[in-house]
Amino acid sequence: MLEIDNTSEKILKKIKEISAKKEFSQEDYFQIRKYFYLLNSVLNLEELTRKNIDIIFEVELNIADSKKKHRQKTEKVILDFMSYLPIKFFKDNASLGNKSDKNEAAILLTNFAKKVYAINIPRDSFSGKRKSYAIEILKNLTPYFDVPEFIDIAKEGLKNKNKTQFIQAAESLQEYFKETGTEPNEEIVEIVNKRYSKAKTKAEVMACLQFLVETAMIGENAALMMLDSWKEKYDIWY
Repeated sequence: MLEIDNTSEKILKKIKEISAKKEFSQEDYFQIRKYFYLLNSVLNLEELTRKNIDIIFEVELNIADSKKKHRQKTEKVILDFMSYLPIKFFKDNASLGNKSDKNEAAILLTNFAKKVYAINIPRDSFSGKRKSYAIEILKNLTPYFDVPEFIDIAKEGLKNKNKTQFIQAAESLQEYFKETGTEPNEEIVEIVNKRYSKAKTKAEVMACLQFLVETAMIGENAALMMLDSWKEKYDIWY
């Protein structure tokens, strides 16, 4: 059982204490996971403050820039929590907070995502996934707020060699264009087409084709022809 008062301030304090440990065990990972689960149940819009967001980013950076065991699993817990907050507080006017509080929360979440995206650690195998989460947080804000940073950062993700980051950027952008009823500009379509032509994996090819179909840039028949052409090029028939 978690022996802690159910307040956001005390939960965050405990999370920070655990994340600062030099020797980070599997039990510590389990504890952080439990505390974030508890935090999700008690955190309200008014508590989405700069101080609390800064604590969460400090914890994220502490874990990311370390050699701790269970680092990637712990980061996933943190970033899953943060990517859900836009849905938790803004979907279908879920939060009863005033407009000013909501706008401030959106700015804080946007800045958090930008800082996560900017984390640069040498020989970091989780970098692509972390940046994918940053793109997802921004995407989850776009149905409710104007987030000009989203397109620019997602476009960077499309250009990145990392497969995970590319696929997340493509998925987020296609959802954005469908939700807004807009079309991708020529530059974005060109980036996706170029990725398709150089793709070495089926996952990347499918992400490209799905993006082009879902944004009405090509039809399904054209996508099937492009898939067959790629399979023939690399002699891959699965």
